Amino acid sequence: MRDPERISVAVIATAEQSSAARSTIARYAALSLTFALAMVISAHVRIPLPFSPVPLTLQTFVVLMAGLCLGSMWGGLTQVQYLTLGLLGVPAFAGGPAALVGPTGGYLVGMVFAAVVVGVIYAQFRTTWGALAACIAGHAVIFAFGCAWLGVLTGRGALEVLAIGFFPFVPGLVFKTAAAVALVRAPYTGTAIRTIFHR
Repeated sequence: MRDPERISVAVIATAEQSSAARSTIARYAALSLTFALAMVISAHVRIPLPFSPVPLTLQTFVVLMAGLCLGSMWGGLTQVQYLTLGLLGVPAFAGGPAALVGPTGGYLVGMVFAAVVVGVIYAQFRTTWGALAACIAGHAVIFAFGCAWLGVLTGRGALEVLAIGFFPFVPGLVFKTAAAVALVRAPYTGTAIRTIFHR
């Protein structure tokens, strides 16, 4: 016969684990939604460029931070939530839902995959170099999707598309990559982020 005391301990342990799992899911769901709202806000911190249909925004920085802080699954979900908010009519991106098929549509879709890529890479290489590689890869995904769709939409050649859809953003790309890496790896901010996100 089984020892009733051991069975009780096992049941209690299982219940505690289940409760902890639900608490973790609720925590990450809330954090994911917070990042989605940050995406909405960052979309309106924009600088229009007279020579490009794509404005400068803070969105790619938020995408990087979502992947680094929340990981691939929750980071990617953040971007799905953001796009969903826009499709539901929330002023999440300029131009309303039609923006998804406009000049910035490729960048918006690419952000979903970028957050996942950033999360996957950083989960495997939790170092400063790993964070840097994750951010570079994330930006590469965003601009690959963005420029590909921009080329389809405008009918321009590769060099022309890069001239309006990538090269003007390189300085910002470098700055946002450096800022994201510094935040997650610096002694004080890195410790705070690991405490908040348990990563």
